[in-house]
Amino acid sequence: ATVFVGLEKFNDSSVDILLVCFTDKIRFLDYADVRARLGAKVKEIIEGHGTGFAFPSRTVYVEGVEGKPISLEQIAAA
Repeated sequence: ATVFVGLEKFNDSSVDILLVCFTDKIRFLDYADVRARLGAKVKEIIEGHGTGFAFPSRTVYVEGVEGKPISLEQIAAA
């Protein structure tokens, strides 16, 4: 199989890696199996080197008047 792995670009919150490979599988289920196994192997290699993947996250800080709780409805309406 022909495989290419390279640095695509540095984004604000990520380092994008380009992985290109070709398979001779033409049936979708065969292709999906190859893709899943390839993804699992990439994850195994990354984690085997003591690192992992970052996932998008968001932290929300909610302030209210002391002693007066804020309801989820009030937060949603803000």
